[in-house]
Amino acid sequence: MFNKLEYLNLDRNDFESVPLVISRLENLKKLVLSRNKINVVSGNLFYCSKLEDMDFYDNPIGSVEPQIYEMKQLKKLDIQGLMLSTKMHSEVKTKLPWVKVSMDPPCKCLD
Repeated sequence: MFNKLEYLNLDRNDFESVPLVISRLENLKKLVLSRNKINVVSGNLFYCSKLEDMDFYDNPIGSVEPQIYEMKQLKKLDIQGLMLSTKMHSEVKTKLPWVKVSMDPPCKCLD
């Protein structure tokens, strides 16, 4: 079911985590989960082997699971709208050098 779905917009749904069923969408290219309550960029998204663009704008992201750093097809990641520690900011930029990452400037106050 939905095996041809390439674009999914789940903006403003009060999700607290990435719905597991999304990991079964093998042809998904763009995922919008902005303005939810998600605090982890789930490693389950690794199974979306064609996923190129992830939008987590304005979510309280506190961590990115390691599998995300292995997504070589990923081109864009938006995690704007929150303050990140300098450590997490640097980690995301360093581990995803091929990705256009959109983030707000880091805050030393979170270190």
